[in-house]
Amino acid sequence: MILTDKQRASLSNSISYYADFLKTKLADANDDSRKFINKKILNKKQPKKGNSLVGTLVGFALGFAAAILFAKESGKDTRDKLTSKIKETTGGAKDYTEKEIDKLEKKASNVNVNSNI
Repeated sequence: MILTDKQRASLSNSISYYADFLKTKLADANDDSRKFINKKILNKKQPKKGNSLVGTLVGFALGFAAAILFAKESGKDTRDKLTSKIKETTGGAKDYTEKEIDKLEKKASNVNVNSNI
């Protein structure tokens, strides 16, 4: 069978299209089979997103513990410093909370309640 140039070009384009189509389907099948193998056969779960906060907090806690363990000061001095810092922080939070409560109480007292409603 003898093909014309136009028929060859058309056939070439068709072959190229189907080759790309098959590559895409093969890639999808490969991805699906990998997920199936991980889930069903190896019992591996996909990694969850959002664990970065947990990792950060764990890293912070470990770093904090290491800093206390390897501090140059004695344990009593370190505990005294920690206690004073904690008291400063909680005292500041307590003051802030009291100020905000006072503001809310003032706003609440300025609200006129109409008993006829």
